[in-house]
Amino acid sequence: MPDEQNQWDAFGSVRGGSSSRREAQPPLAGSQSRSRLRWVPTLLIAGMFILYLLATRSVSGLSGWSDNYESALAESTATGRPLVLALHSQGCPPCAIMDRTVLSQSVVQQALGRFVPVRLDVGKHPALAARFNVMGTPTYTLVDATGNTVSQVSGYLSVEEFLRFLKLASSPTKTPEVSAGTHPPTHP
Repeated sequence: MPDEQNQWDAFGSVRGGSSSRREAQPPLAGSQSRSRLRWVPTLLIAGMFILYLLATRSVSGLSGWSDNYESALAESTATGRPLVLALHSQGCPPCAIMDRTVLSQSVVQQALGRFVPVRLDVGKHPALAARFNVMGTPTYTLVDATGNTVSQVSGYLSVEEFLRFLKLASSPTKTPEVSAGTHPPTHP
């Protein structure tokens, strides 16, 4: 029979009574839910980190894209095809999403057949980034066979917007610059 002189205090400890031995403490109301809730911030942070890693991973080796500006420009000069310069950076979510959802699409790959595509990391090519006035990534620049900028667009572009950029930039009545793209979709 429990000692009736013992009472539970607000912290779940036994106080009073003559027993020096501590008895098992009953859980406070809601203590289990508080115990579970303490993991919520940690799980949210871990989940956001995982989503960031997934969003920023690039497609390895996009088909048909060169990573050498000089040789691509030489090919452009030799063939007369304009150069499409894709300037990106490491850890750039819109760049990675463009790689996965736009540049890897067969309709885009087919349209790029009329161009010499080259894809460069601005961190590894800061002089080219400065030459082409790159203010943010991704930036897509159409360059003629003599190395002059014909048109440029920055930011995420949908497949349709990217195809429109290629079409407008290579048409005889080309516009000097296409406006910035839209935001990437929320679900890559």
